[in-house]
Amino acid sequence: MENKGLVYNDHGRWVKPRKDPEDIPSPTREEVHDHAIHEMEESYKALGPLLNV
Repeated sequence: MENKGLVYNDHGRWVKPRKDPEDIPSPTREEVHDHAIHEMEESYKALGPLLNV
């Protein structure tokens, strides 16, 4: 039976291999900014009735 890409860890258990942090892409500044703006807009929509006092 194949190990399906798993490796042994220090305790002898089958686990997914660790990824090198350099291999994990970081979001671009624009993506982070767009996400923050979207979250703020959603918050204002949800809090709208409370803010119109």
